[in-house]
Amino acid sequence: MGMGMGLLSLLLLLLLFFSMLGTSSSSSYNSLSSSSSDHIERGFSARPEPWSSTSVEFQSVLTDSTSTFSLGFLRCGGGGGDSDHHFLDLAVIHLPSSFPLWRAAPSQPCSFSWSTSTTLLFNGSLTLVDSSSSSHSWSTNNTDPRGHGHGDRLTLLSSSNLQITSSSTTTSNLCWQSFDFPSDSIIQNQNFTSHSRLLSHSQQYSMKLGTNFLALFFYAAAAAEDHIGGGGSSSNNHMIMYWKRTAMEAKAQIVDGRGPIYARLDPTGFLGLYQTEHALVDILSFDTFNAGARKTLRRLTLESDGNLRAYYYSNRSEWVPDFAAISSADRCSLPAACGAYGVCHMADNGGGNARCGCLDNRTATEGCYPADSGDLCGNSGFGVVRRRGVELANKLEWLERRGSSSLEECEGWCERNCSCWGALYSNTSGYCYRMDYPIHTVLAVGDQRKVGYFKVRNNIIVTSSSSSSTTAGREEEDERSVVVVVLGMLILVCGCGFAGYRVWRINGNWRRRRRTGGEVDGVVPEGGMPSSSSSYKPLISTSFRHIELTDSSTSKE
Repeated sequence: MGMGMGLLSLLLLLLLFFSMLGTSSSSSYNSLSSSSSDHIERGFSARPEPWSSTSVEFQSVLTDSTSTFSLGFLRCGGGGGDSDHHFLDLAVIHLPSSFPLWRAAPSQPCSFSWSTSTTLLFNGSLTLVDSSSSSHSWSTNNTDPRGHGHGDRLTLLSSSNLQITSSSTTTSNLCWQSFDFPSDSIIQNQNFTSHSRLLSHSQQYSMKLGTNFLALFFYAAAAAEDHIGGGGSSSNNHMIMYWKRTAMEAKAQIVDGRGPIYARLDPTGFLGLYQTEHALVDILSFDTFNAGARKTLRRLTLESDGNLRAYYYSNRSEWVPDFAAISSADRCSLPAACGAYGVCHMADNGGGNARCGCLDNRTATEGCYPADSGDLCGNSGFGVVRRRGVELANKLEWLERRGSSSLEECEGWCERNCSCWGALYSNTSGYCYRMDYPIHTVLAVGDQRKVGYFKVRNNIIVTSSSSSSTTAGREEEDERSVVVVVLGMLILVCGCGFAGYRVWRINGNWRRRRRTGGEVDGVVPEGGMPSSSSSYKPLISTSFRHIELTDSSTSKE
């Protein structure tokens, strides 16, 4: 009897323990909807609950029928504790991992206030409005000719696709779906079309389809407000292609007139490029593709560092990497791998241990010059960093170029143009490439005939000078200081030894002269001893890797 009661107590304790685990696992979010349904009807509205130190990171509005995905308010940015400065994104998240698979407004990340001033409405269209700022609004914009939203139901499917449908018999049932407007990720069985793009959460990178290729682009903004999502003009946004996958067309050919290609993430582990459902024109396979294993969930994400990576969700409840467009061994191919004014050094053995430095020879841990924007057409002036043995990691075809007879001519072409931030000169080809955007990471190469000329705004130089020299890299200065000290000590020791030896010889000769009355060994006692420094002329070669600061009170047009 006692043993039975003990077992019963143990079972009750175990049940209590597992129920507490279940509660804690779901404590990172709560629901604002009183219904467990996977859809909401026209007329629905919701606001985020007031923030407090005990608030959850995600407040659910709608959950799919399998309780795997949820639409709601996702906290991002802002301070901690009870601070009022908290912001949110409207997002669809994967509940087991809390990973956001879709964000409503990727071009306005974390711009909606976590407060009662922000409202989510469904009146035919889904709209997110922040009344505290007239510029902060987002909508699906599925409207009829009179401007009225014509959706009747908002549904979150078990695929994570958010759909607005209509009950009208005169129009298509499907009015809008989130799969047509991805943010930084697509998931399995989701079509990625030529009208779509992936936009990294950092807003610096995008993925797009071309006529026969898939490519990654880096946006080097000429002005701070001209980031990829800010609506900057194409003349100011410099879109740099840094990765490209051209369709192999092994199984099917791309035929003109049959429509643009599209991509789809397959559950078996590849990204397929199609022109039609029966025309697979390319396969970009992942690590698990050859195993032929179907995974329960896969995603392809353009991450904030600019790399395109694929993952699958494992039985261990974690996202496992399955593919990277740019491998760790090619890390220097990422446009901003080492930040602004950085230099990426590939590993000698071709491995993944790339090393970062700065154009002015400082180490990356000290920090290079900060990122800049705009142009140099004002009155702030600029300094110049010159560096041998550098080039851009990506192809130079997209840069403006012209033939130059000399490095000086190439530099002058950039120096006289206030929209130019740098120039790259190749002494072998005789080409000069002009960079009309702020300087990002360049690649260190062994060919010293490839030379870089880079402008740095004067006020940035002054700021950086407080912690390091602007006339030479700190490491180079330290090395020179050590050399000078060692040379000085050697000169001093040699000079003292030589002087002692001469005194000893003179004294010896003087004593012998007293005995013989003549000169000995051709030593003239009256002659001045030559300075030891005249025998040593320190030759500290000036490396081309130093910084030359060109004072420019006004930028040259």
